[in-house]
Amino acid sequence: MFSTPVRRIDAVGNTLYEVKVSMPPMGIKLQVEKSARIVPDVDVQKQFETLRKHVLTELTKEKTLFRNAPSFASLDAITPVWGFLRGLAKDDLSPTTYVNFHTIAESMMPCWIDLQLMQVSISRSSICPVFLAVYRGPSSDPTIDFEWSAGENASDDLEEISDVPVAADGTKVISLSDPAAKKALEKAAVRAAFVKAEEARAAAQALADGFFETYDLSDSESAFSEWMSDEEN
Repeated sequence: MFSTPVRRIDAVGNTLYEVKVSMPPMGIKLQVEKSARIVPDVDVQKQFETLRKHVLTELTKEKTLFRNAPSFASLDAITPVWGFLRGLAKDDLSPTTYVNFHTIAESMMPCWIDLQLMQVSISRSSICPVFLAVYRGPSSDPTIDFEWSAGENASDDLEEISDVPVAADGTKVISLSDPAAKKALEKAAVRAAFVKAEEARAAAQALADGFFETYDLSDSESAFSEWMSDEEN
């Protein structure tokens, strides 16, 4: 779970030991605004607290990291809150400074991300995490953007459903048995499928980029090409 610690000196002369951690993404979904500010869900903090306790417990089991085996209480005493800090209001949470956004381009924001614990920095007075932001998909604006003054100049992409039967009272009835309505619904489903595929591809690429920043591939390992289409190989 933990790599060999790397010793370094910070800007104010303190000694830090950086220890890489091998863990999957947390399986959460956080919204990120254009300013790279996380909009947290209140319940997410419970997952950070669970992760924090798990990592500290595993550190106490390590036989080679520490000269003298620490207790959970001693590690817990110097480890700050991970994830989000609660403000005065009940739902007021602000993110800590441990998240690395370098793999998420500004053009991809606003978006949804997951977090992956990449390493912990250990000193005599603190154990701090470093989280990598893993892209999960775009975050759409829930409001309707429509140019009401457009009038007759509607988009050519919109298709009118004209082949709709008329009921006895003069109203038009749409059902899946109507060819035009069925075509329009299935076309919308195809478009939605392509959008999901693009989001999945972007998420896979972000995970691959994070992998290559952490690990080197040997000559006998492929660079995930077996999961890509023939056109991209």
